[in-house]
Amino acid sequence: MCSINEDVIIQVKPDLKLFRKCLKCDQNSVVVTRINDALCKSCFIEYFTHKFRATIGKSKIFEKDELVLFPYSGSSSSVAMLNLIKKGMSEEAKKKFTFQIVCLYIEDVCLFDKDYDQTKRVEHLRQIEKSIEYSGFKFYYSLFENCFEKNEKKLFREKFEEFDLNSENREKFINLVNSCNGQTSKEELLKRLKNQLINRVAKELNVVKVIFPISCTKLTVDMLTNFAIGKGAHQATEMSLEEKNINGQIYLRPLRELTSKEVAFYNHYNYLDDKIIAKKSTIENHPNSTIYRLTEKFINGLQNDYPTTVPTIFRTSDKLTPNEELSHDRSCIMCGLAIDTDKSVSATSSAINDLQYSIKISRIENNSKERKFLVDNVCYSCSIVLNDLTSVTLLPETMRQKLKNDMKEQIKEYLIED
Repeated sequence: MCSINEDVIIQVKPDLKLFRKCLKCDQNSVVVTRINDALCKSCFIEYFTHKFRATIGKSKIFEKDELVLFPYSGSSSSVAMLNLIKKGMSEEAKKKFTFQIVCLYIEDVCLFDKDYDQTKRVEHLRQIEKSIEYSGFKFYYSLFENCFEKNEKKLFREKFEEFDLNSENREKFINLVNSCNGQTSKEELLKRLKNQLINRVAKELNVVKVIFPISCTKLTVDMLTNFAIGKGAHQATEMSLEEKNINGQIYLRPLRELTSKEVAFYNHYNYLDDKIIAKKSTIENHPNSTIYRLTEKFINGLQNDYPTTVPTIFRTSDKLTPNEELSHDRSCIMCGLAIDTDKSVSATSSAINDLQYSIKISRIENNSKERKFLVDNVCYSCSIVLNDLTSVTLLPETMRQKLKNDMKEQIKEYLIED
């Protein structure tokens, strides 16, 4: 799986501070939220649910009967969000959600198994199917390698049995990932490819809004990681509740006020199975293998000793404001955000100048012109990813075609029509 697994294993151990009374009732507390707020089981579930619903309600981000896409991954956060949405749409809910939900599961767990077996992949998909049946929502399935699929109609299916699990797209996908030298770049490439696949599915379903199950803890790690990999110009956008991309789609993060610890306890006390996704990854899963994982290890270590670590960093991110110098006329063909390497913005940036010079002299290849053409149309962070690819011709044709279409759109007024 390309995304970081936020699963937290709950181990019940005696803790003297848990033998206090609940702050809201006279029951014995079972969990401590925030810094020192003790809550019983029922009050904690009520607190968690209220916080989620309040994040949605106060922003008024959904219209009545609006269709919303939910990329379900099987992680702790996605399991919790599926349950929260299910409860919010039930007849027993005080204020019933009025939007409509459609879910998408992209299979990416078994793709990189060294001992790849089609039977294991089918078995995993059946486990996912069984775990989500209770929701009653419309579910679609897709495969990660479908990012190479040119036909939009073949991107997803209602029944996963309809997929060819050994298609040539799988080999193309593996060749692309293996051609990426750095582990951090490989991880970032997988994130970009998955988001592009989600965008294409959303467009095919005529869905504008996509809700991502991203907790406060993951957003905190994302923020520090993005600063380290040169994506600081987009932090205000990527940390917000509502993110609008250049394609007109809107990303929403209604779990952003809740920590991964709270998510884990919510699943635990609601008896939700969030252990379906095995501890696997499409890349090395060692703590120090990538910048993200190193940052995650650092943050979690601090959080254990200083419980205010994640809330403090997260609240600091709310003070960030978008860079007004960035032009939204051009967007990165990989992440879809504004390009931050324009000369008007980055003229004094030695890092950008050094990277462009490195790209120019480091390789002599047949597709060097195409590489430079691509690098000129991506943001700084994505240009680092491209620089770590041995060959840009391995990228999906849809991505390269998008660049050609964008360039044609820019010069169409100068073209002579037949």
